[in-house]
Amino acid sequence: MTTLLIRPALRDDASSIDVGVPAPGNFNSIRLERHLRGETLFLTAWLGDDCVGRAEVLWDGCQEPEVRQELGGVPEVNGIDVSVPHRGEGIGTALIRTAAGAAHQRGHARIGVGVDLTNEGAHRLYERLGFTGM
Repeated sequence: MTTLLIRPALRDDASSIDVGVPAPGNFNSIRLERHLRGETLFLTAWLGDDCVGRAEVLWDGCQEPEVRQELGGVPEVNGIDVSVPHRGEGIGTALIRTAAGAAHQRGHARIGVGVDLTNEGAHRLYERLGFTGM
């Protein structure tokens, strides 16, 4: 059995990320560039040589105005995705926990998650991990 590895993205990971967890347009490239400039943390999940998940931590806080008003500038985990064949294997949980740990190391007591209102699977994951909705 291959061990799951969660780590920050590297420049050389770009094509593997796009193959494993494609994003519309060039969102993965945008996330990677922000990360490489130090503006965000772009986490990747790996099983062997295969990228099977990703998540971005926005250090400047939640993007949605109503969330920012409620929570202030807490970091937001955004753009979480796990490749379809690997959903339900704990990869999303590992990404969230790694993101929360990174936020804690930077002195943040809380972290928010950005999720589409229609994404029921993500809502179940976040509720199971103790996140509350607004």
